[in-house]
Amino acid sequence: RDTKADPAQKRAMMSTQASRQLILALHDLWNSGSVEQIPEIYGENCTVHWAKGWGPASRGHAQIKEAILHTRSIFPDWHEDVLDMVVTPDKVVTRYCSTGTQHKEYLGIA
Repeated sequence: RDTKADPAQKRAMMSTQASRQLILALHDLWNSGSVEQIPEIYGENCTVHWAKGWGPASRGHAQIKEAILHTRSIFPDWHEDVLDMVVTPDKVVTRYCSTGTQHKEYLGIA
């Protein structure tokens, strides 16, 4: 029996591993607040659509940086725990829990 992976399977596997690592790096970025890592994780022309009520979408590196710094100014110990991740060659679905201690008003809550 030949145990070598088909080249297409190898590419897909590498792609899913790279996707998994990218999403873990994204959560690490939010956990650490290391905004200098933004260009390694987000495309310059990216658009992030936030949950309803959290404000307008953020576009590009400058607005992503603003969102991270704003969030961490309210919740300085902001932390995201990845609870589950499903990765396929064309998508990543992540379930995570965000926690933090609120130090300023947020969405009208003091």
